Amino acid sequence: MARAVAASGLILLACACGRKGSPLPPLPFAPARVADPQIHRIADRVELRFTVPSANADGTTPSVLDRVEIYATSTASGAPAPTVNQILDPSHLKGRVEIRDERAPATPPAGPDQRPAPGDVATFVDRAGTDRHGLDAPVLHYVLVGIVGRARKGPPSGPFAVPLATEPPAPSGLTIVYDEERLTLTWQPTARDGRYRVYEATAEGTDSERAPLSALLDTPAFGEPVTFGAPRCLSVRAVQEGGPVLIEGPAAPPRCATPVDTFPPPTPGALVALPGDGAVELIWDAVSAKDLAGYVVLRGEGSGEKLLRLTKPMPDLHYTDRDVTRGTTYWYAVAAEDARGNASAPSAKQSATVRKP
Repeated sequence: MARAVAASGLILLACACGRKGSPLPPLPFAPARVADPQIHRIADRVELRFTVPSANADGTTPSVLDRVEIYATSTASGAPAPTVNQILDPSHLKGRVEIRDERAPATPPAGPDQRPAPGDVATFVDRAGTDRHGLDAPVLHYVLVGIVGRARKGPPSGPFAVPLATEPPAPSGLTIVYDEERLTLTWQPTARDGRYRVYEATAEGTDSERAPLSALLDTPAFGEPVTFGAPRCLSVRAVQEGGPVLIEGPAAPPRCATPVDTFPPPTPGALVALPGDGAVELIWDAVSAKDLAGYVVLRGEGSGEKLLRLTKPMPDLHYTDRDVTRGTTYWYAVAAEDARGNASAPSAKQSATVRKP
């Protein structure tokens, strides 16, 4: 009997050793921290831009991120800043940016999917309570956090303080000048180490919703290619920079100009006048001008003090003057002319005496 019990015990033990238990659940992935946010306060809004993490918190890919939530609260200017946990109170949720899941099978969409994917740059605009100005305006504190599933959060990014009471003054002394190649806007510096952004404007003012024409500028000047005959209005805002937080001040009154082309082409050179039998052959070097209409030949007689226009603008670099009198000395010059009628200074004069029979 004892042997039978022992044998059955061994059989049970052997069966227990070979049995597999219930599989352990996989470790849940956590979203990575939003590592490069930029917080931009301009006019009556705060714009938050960030790159959607392309990996998870442990570096694995693909990203499991479902959305990025934006939290914010405000404090009076000079009051102690809230902690991250205080900002992350559910009542402080400002909004969320849904992330496109590129792992999901493709299905015919009802329309373009505008959601950012991992690796894309996303933007969230906050307009609630961001339009206050003046010394009693509060400080806004933002935190961004990635979410997986219903509530699995990644490491928070922030807090980022945006003081609404602090903004640089509008620049002054805006001036527009231009030449045949570029239009340049300059202004008076607002403060030491100040930075600036230039915006397209109208004569009535600047639309703060427009994208800036320039990146952050370190000097009070901005240039662009000139377009003659087209009205151009520009404005500029000073920028206060504190880490990832940029605060743009009010726009300067716009400066407008309509560039007019009054710039002649270069003067042709190397004019040569070769007298022949009943004619004078002229040759000269080309000039470089993007709106060149052609070359005009000028001619005079006697002392050559007064030269008159002999031809209309022509593209050739040579001309044969057959309207001559044998034995007469003629003086010649060539000028370049553009499409708007701007003529260069005449070239150096050359003389030629037509041969007699």
